[in-house]
Amino acid sequence: MLDFATTATTASTWQGHSGTGVLTLAVAGLGEWGHSPVSEQQTAAIHAAVPAWSTWFGEHMDHDDFAYAAVRFFQEPAAAAFVHDAVGWLADRERSSNPTSERMDTAVTEFLVTIPTRTPNPLRGSGPTADSGRQILARLHGRGNAVAGQLLSSLT
Repeated sequence: MLDFATTATTASTWQGHSGTGVLTLAVAGLGEWGHSPVSEQQTAAIHAAVPAWSTWFGEHMDHDDFAYAAVRFFQEPAAAAFVHDAVGWLADRERSSNPTSERMDTAVTEFLVTIPTRTPNPLRGSGPTADSGRQILARLHGRGNAVAGQLLSSLT
């Protein structure tokens, strides 16, 4: 199914309003407008497809509209199991040459603000998720995002 979605998204019939393939977003568990339509039953199916789903998902994070929808999805309870992957993908995106936008920065900040409400908080302490999270927050703060700066200060 992942191969079909990847191939089909190049056809104009499957393109959404933003140019991101409707099928790509649907297979990823994302709505075309960035809201997750994923139910608990669909979450079980996504978990059953790991690691293939996770690898495929990460490969699409360089597309701005897909990444924006993904960040919105990461805030959903259905995506709780992917928080560590999500922070890593977002850190990779920050390190890449992909352009950023205020819309994306705001969405990433909103996602990162929700993480400390989880127990245990994966942004505290050491480890890849904590390090990547702090790196993202530092870059967001460097671009003038005050909320990211406050969250970063609370983690150090």
